[in-house]
Amino acid sequence: MLSGIPAAIMLSRSGVPLPILLAELISCAAAAALVAGTLERYRPITSWKSEREVLRHPRKYLPPAAGLAATTLVMLVGSPA
Repeated sequence: MLSGIPAAIMLSRSGVPLPILLAELISCAAAAALVAGTLERYRPITSWKSEREVLRHPRKYLPPAAGLAATTLVMLVGSPA
């Protein structure tokens, strides 16, 4: 949900209604959680030796990217223009 807060701030400044803002935040959090859970279930990182290696793995960018994509979709669908 933290990934969607900057977009929500920008949308609230432009006068977007509250239901759109909530849909944006919920979709961002749900998409990121689903991607993270799916990755751990079907493609777990098993070849790491330390926590540092896991933190340096490029896969950590996939859940925020999914959240951003979901947020963008809600913004495009919910925009009045």
